[in-house]
Amino acid sequence: MTDLPFRSGATELSNDELFLLDFLATLAYHGRAGVYQFPQETYQQHMNIRYCHSIPDAEVENVLDNMARGGILQAKPDLPEFYDNRYGLTRHGGDLWCRERMPVWRRYCSTMSSAVFHGDVGEMEVRCVDKQIGLDYLVISNALGHISILDDLQTTEWHPMPPEELVVWHPLPAAWIATIRVKNVDDMNRNRYDELDRQRTWWWTLDELQKFLPE
Repeated sequence: MTDLPFRSGATELSNDELFLLDFLATLAYHGRAGVYQFPQETYQQHMNIRYCHSIPDAEVENVLDNMARGGILQAKPDLPEFYDNRYGLTRHGGDLWCRERMPVWRRYCSTMSSAVFHGDVGEMEVRCVDKQIGLDYLVISNALGHISILDDLQTTEWHPMPPEELVVWHPLPAAWIATIRVKNVDDMNRNRYDELDRQRTWWWTLDELQKFLPE
């Protein structure tokens, strides 16, 4: 039996419903996604997990619509099913997810790389709630070869950003963004990934969040 991520049991969400919220809360852009992203095989690939929800592919849309009627999701049924913003987390749905997964928001940190590299050089945006956590990501990831930073980290400029642009469905106390130049790198070997995980002070994915569970 594959171990499932921690849940507090504080809500009446089924595991399947919670798994759907996991995708919207941790991977979907601004907490929104299209129907096509939830069928079992696609869901597992996106989440990079061994477990999965048990909802038959033909029933996924009905389950999402029921969650929308319950105020957990916001639905835009007039949009085609392949549109990425057809379903989104509401504040209520986000609150339910937080009560179950208990995220440590101070440690939340996400990144976005530019789609176009000039040669092998591009830009990366680092977005975080706490600037020190964002700097941890840059320093540790660079030292272990996960990213290759061309700028001087000591002079990294952090700029405030609207918190709702970091997480739209949950109120955050603050949000910061820094843009840095990076060089394209080959994949890290397994040992370095393990060391990165050991030193990591941040989370972005549900799997990464498991390191910071309440005791």
